[in-house]
Amino acid sequence: MPSGEHMGRRSLLLAPLPHLLPLLLLFTSLVLLRFELVGTLGMGPGQALGAGLLQGWYYDLVLSLGVAVGAWLLQGLLFVPWPLGWSLAASFLWVATLANVMHLRFFGIPLDWWIVELHWREVGVVKGSAVQLGLRPTILLSLALLIAALVQALLARRLGRRLGLPAPPGLCSLQARGRSLLLALGLFLLAGFLWNAPDWFTTRLGRHATALGDNIVRVWALQNFGDYAGVGTGWAASLAGSLTEAEQAAPTRVLAAYQRLQPGRDPEIPPEPWPLQRRLAPAPESSRRTREQLGLPATGPINVLFLFVESMRAYEWQDATLSRLIFPRLHRVVDDRAISFTQTYSSSFSDGQTVRGQFSAQCSDLPNMTGAAEYIAHPTLRITCIQSFLKAHGYQTLWFNSWHSSFHGKRAFETLHGMDTYFDHDYFRTKGITQRIGDWGLADGPVLQETLAKLQELAAGGQPFYVNLLTISTHHPYTIVPEGPLPPELAALATTNEVYAAYLSRLIYEDGAVADFIQGIFDGPLGDSTLIVLQADHGSNVAPTGVDAVQQVELRFRIPLLFISKNLPRAAQVHEPAHQIDIVPTVAGILGLPGTVSWLGRDLFATEGSHWLYAAGDLLNYRVGERACYTLNNHPPVTCFDLAGKDPLFTPPTRQVPEDEELSRFFRKVAEANRRAIALNLFEPPPAPPAPPAP
Repeated sequence: MPSGEHMGRRSLLLAPLPHLLPLLLLFTSLVLLRFELVGTLGMGPGQALGAGLLQGWYYDLVLSLGVAVGAWLLQGLLFVPWPLGWSLAASFLWVATLANVMHLRFFGIPLDWWIVELHWREVGVVKGSAVQLGLRPTILLSLALLIAALVQALLARRLGRRLGLPAPPGLCSLQARGRSLLLALGLFLLAGFLWNAPDWFTTRLGRHATALGDNIVRVWALQNFGDYAGVGTGWAASLAGSLTEAEQAAPTRVLAAYQRLQPGRDPEIPPEPWPLQRRLAPAPESSRRTREQLGLPATGPINVLFLFVESMRAYEWQDATLSRLIFPRLHRVVDDRAISFTQTYSSSFSDGQTVRGQFSAQCSDLPNMTGAAEYIAHPTLRITCIQSFLKAHGYQTLWFNSWHSSFHGKRAFETLHGMDTYFDHDYFRTKGITQRIGDWGLADGPVLQETLAKLQELAAGGQPFYVNLLTISTHHPYTIVPEGPLPPELAALATTNEVYAAYLSRLIYEDGAVADFIQGIFDGPLGDSTLIVLQADHGSNVAPTGVDAVQQVELRFRIPLLFISKNLPRAAQVHEPAHQIDIVPTVAGILGLPGTVSWLGRDLFATEGSHWLYAAGDLLNYRVGERACYTLNNHPPVTCFDLAGKDPLFTPPTRQVPEDEELSRFFRKVAEANRRAIALNLFEPPPAPPAPPAP
């Protein structure tokens, strides 16, 4: 029979085992998620190790230990049983880590804390996207390990009895509380040491670790309570960037240098404090000439309709084969009635990408690429958008979308910038529309027909209108729908590339819905005096098979842009680069209306389009004329190409050229200046104070 001393040593050796097994299972589940993160970032083994993979696993272990700290604290202070407290903390850590992996896969940037703060209410509406992104073997195996860890934690006491360990004291006893707090203190000191050890012993990654070299829960803690290189919730700490003091005081000076930059020339920062603000005074003959080119009435008001097709890309619209298979009806309606800008870019690809794209298209400014979306976080931004510009000229301003107008701050921002009347989900439901295509809103077919009827009714009074119309049936997550059957030529995609096939199915449905709507405009009383600007709110990262790294970036940011008119004398395609921010200045030039604006874009019928830029974290993509630079596979360094008259969306560039580091630094500075101008409301000068009352 074993001696008492032997039993005591055995108990001492085995005592940690019931609590150690759940920790190891949890850590292993996080290791698998980090493997998934490596794949999401498109890194090979050597690249992953160089980007901090080992340190990432290290912090996964530290956070797993932190789960134990939290569990013992809950038991010691609040009498929460250790298995329950451990399970809650472990589940939170795993869900947060998985959310970061999926966010990086979809948006290409980490799930910073400001995103959580502003978007946590959307958990219910993004569940379909989350499920589609999460159904991967590595993630499912990680989930199985988490479940095993939770079961093991709940059975920890039973395992202790099987190992012959003495029963722990009662939960509410002073002995139990004291032991729990003592364990929590010891583990807290150990975790604290491990938390800071990389900062003390290495300068390679440390506190400013890469997305692969940190755990997102640690990042959130540092963004809220410490110093971190990412964008946290405290704007002021990260707004200076590389700007000089003068540029910090007037960041639109940098934006004006971007606006005026010409290929082959160095950017020049203008000296004036508000260089973007100017008085539009279009020459009447210029407006008449452009109207004639578009087949619009030479004088008088023109209805303006911005038709945003959710997630529509230039690739499917312009590809010689796909375009006729996916959009046969829309091509028949618009091909001879549109001037198309075939190389148009968006800079919107982060949380709230729809409102970012609509901000760029309606307010002629780059979106806040490194911070929160303007509609959500900065609804009072002083900037002249097309809604208020046209409202000042007697237009009625109308908003149509079958989702909720309050979502992502749309109603608040647009109301403050000139939008008067809203028709959203509730309105269309009162019209008897119940059909749905996907998880978001109501089906576009009946919604667009009801929109057409409402526009004809509202225009009957003779007042011109501006319309912001957004479709919804092509919103992620994608599924193949009966209303969008794949043609025989594409049927095989349903098994070889199911997500892409589902995306195409939604576009096929959208083809008929949008074509019927535009044809209805042309056939009715609005046709002769309405300009339709067909565009996407943003692109999509759903990839067809066989595209290279450059095309992957182009797919994400290239959108269709068509100026459509019923009586267009001659269709045309313009192949020079353009940007979403150019749409409003172009429309203002067509209409020939005066006004004071601070728009960043250019009139596409008067000059060349604006340069493309997307910068966020380590990502930097830009194009100046025939020179395009990309962060390929979402991983530095920047790689630049001479496009030599080729469209990189369809013809992968082969002539690589050295990066112009000064130009790259300038474009990063543009993104910083834009963030500062938006966050601190420095896009336009503040209004003059009211005059003092007369004595």
